[in-house]
Order: sequence, then C-alpha cells, then structure tokens
Amino acid sequence: MELIIQESGKPARRVEAVAGLSFGRASSNSCVLDDDSASSRHAQLVLLDGRLQLQDLGSSNGTRVVGGDKLGRDAVWPLRAGVSFQIGRTLITVAVSELEEGTLVPAGKEAATAVRAPVDAPTIMPRAAAVVPPPGEDATMRPAPAPAPVVQAAPAPVQPSPVQPAPQKPAQQKPAQQKPITVDQFEGTLYVGNAAKDPAALQALLAALRPRLVCTVKKTGRVELIEQVPAVIGRAKTDAAGIALEDEGVSSRHAQLGFDGATFYIEDLGGRNGTYVGATRLTANGGKSELKCDQHVRFGSVDALFVREARTGEALAPALHYAGALEQLQAESLVPKERLREARAKLDSGAHPGEHLILTGAVTVEQWCTALEQARLHGVLQRGTSQRRSPLVWILAAALVVALGALGYLLSQ
Repeated sequence: MELIIQESGKPARRVEAVAGLSFGRASSNSCVLDDDSASSRHAQLVLLDGRLQLQDLGSSNGTRVVGGDKLGRDAVWPLRAGVSFQIGRTLITVAVSELEEGTLVPAGKEAATAVRAPVDAPTIMPRAAAVVPPPGEDATMRPAPAPAPVVQAAPAPVQPSPVQPAPQKPAQQKPAQQKPITVDQFEGTLYVGNAAKDPAALQALLAALRPRLVCTVKKTGRVELIEQVPAVIGRAKTDAAGIALEDEGVSSRHAQLGFDGATFYIEDLGGRNGTYVGATRLTANGGKSELKCDQHVRFGSVDALFVREARTGEALAPALHYAGALEQLQAESLVPKERLREARAKLDSGAHPGEHLILTGAVTVEQWCTALEQARLHGVLQRGTSQRRSPLVWILAAALVVALGALGYLLSQ
C-alpha cells in the first residue's frame, strides 16, 4: 500500500504506507510538508487491530477525510485504496502498491522438495547363546558353535517424491497512474436544473478547485476547506459538510456556501450579526451573493478570505496583482521583512501569498484585501497614463518635424 502526497504547487510523490509514518511541518517527521496549514506534528500512521490507520495528533486545523468527517485529536481512520485525506492544503490518497500481500514469492523461482533417503536403523547382532558342556567335559576345549548368520533384509528402494512445481505467481496488474483532474471536462455537465447530474464529477471539480475560507478565529489563523456543497457555516458543525467557526458572534446556522458547477455563492441563513461580502450586508434569510477569489467575507465577527484554484486555462484576476499587493504592504511597513520574504517565496512557487500572511498573523483579511485593491487601482492608473502618453508622443514628434522643416526653409532663404 502506498500514499500519493500532493502538496500545493508541487509534483506528487509516493511513499510506502508503514506504521509510524508521520506527517507535519517539523523536520523530525517522516514526511515533511511545506504547508502552513499543517501543524508541526499533524498526523501519523498507526497499526490497530491488524490494520493501518491514520491518526490525528491534535492538529490545529484537524485532518479531514475527503467525503467524510473531520478527525479530532487522537481520532483514527482506516486506510483503504481510494480514500483521500486532507492535511491543510495537502491531499494524501491511498493507492495499491505494486506488490500485493500474498505475492511475495519472486517470479521465476521454483520451490523444490528435497528428497532424502531414510536413515537405516542400526542392525542389532544377536549374541551367541552360552553353551553348557555335558558333565565331565572340559568347557575350555569345546568350541562354541558358530553363530547363525543374520540375514538382513535389503531395504526397500526409496521412491523419490515427485517434485511439485511452485505455484505460478499470478500476473499482477500495475495500478493505473492517477492523472491530474482536468477541470474543463466537467464544465457544463454537472447540473440539470438544480439537481446534480453527476455527483462524482461535482466532487472531482471541488477537489480540483480546492475552494476554502482562510480565516482567523480567536486570533488563530486556519483554513476551512470546502469539500462538499452546500456547506452550512455556523458556531458548531451541523453535518459532515458543515464548517464550525467557534466564535460567540457566529450563529448556530449562520450562512451557507454553495456551488452550481460554475459559480460559488454565499447565502445568509438568518445569522444574528449578519453576513457580509465586502462592505455589503446580505439580506437576512435568503440573501445571496456570488463569491469570487480573494473576496472578503464576514460572518458576524469572524473575517474570512475566499480562495480557490484557477480553472483549466483560467487566469484569476486577483493573482495578477499579488506582487503589487506585497509592494503596498512593504511601502506601508505593515508586515515584517521576514514575512514578506516568505510571502514572495510562496508567490514564486505558485502558492497564495495572502493566505500565508493571514495564517501567520502578519496581516488581517481586511488589510490583505485593501492592499490588493490598491495594487489593482495602481495598475489601472498606470495603464491609463501609458495610453494617454502614447498619442502625446506622436503629436510632439509631428510638431518637431514641422518645426525642423520650417527652420530649414528659413535658412535656405
């Protein structure tokens, strides 16, 4: 059994699933994860009742079973082919290894039964019977009769046991390599009206887009991955698809995040302190709004940043301004230099720099969204100035040509 580990922005790697294998950010782990959403020691494989199981080690964000529950401290989940676990932004999938249990005999080698001849039992020679001489005879002058010859039966010939050929190893089928999910193959095929046409395709699309809320609850940054839709957001988890934000300002059933195969949206469910998208409060009990990448959402007193991956061939508009947003934060001295260096390294590797800054507490969701908007406006102004300058350059060049022509004419007179 093997594990396919897919970290954000990195190629997948395969490791053998063995008891004691540990996962986390710390270098002491068997599998070190370059993932800010993972804890230092996040989870490990344990052997219980003869089966390998994944155990959460009390991680901050928990360990999620894709399509299942979120594991709490010390909770376990059995490993079986096809099951996927979410550790932060890292996806771990259980796959069948090339050697199955019970096929450990190498192909091409034949077992033979060694035939050994039985060891002959020792031959016991009977001793000569004592001869008693008749009275008056000298016993010393009478030879003892020769012992009767012992006839030994010839041992039966040993028939060698026929050599049984070793059972042939059944041809093993190499597990198919998992291909990356192509988002566009699911476009337009997910829904008929409001009913999911293919729930499996919808689940695959969610896994590819990886929609998530990057939020701060009680001064602790964390990522809430949207694995199923609709997902009810509240103070406590109501079902497998629910998201719990343990804050007094959040209602029990505060809002609902949905997806129709093309658009993500947020809907207010009557949260006492309201649901906001940007600065706009949604209408209570039914007010909806589309959610776009890097949009600021507020549930009562909890701020969150909605983030997702790009579709196939899509260029997310906010991603074009990530570098500019980091420059804005640097210009305003809002973020320590070390954190900015880390965020730029994340950007270079294809990860979300704002997500890193929020999770590490370097900025708030509002500060990141403000810096991103300033970078967008700055880019618009720069493009506008460039476009205005272009005709002016041509006018000046034309005026210069006319002036030089006039000067030449005057000099020739």
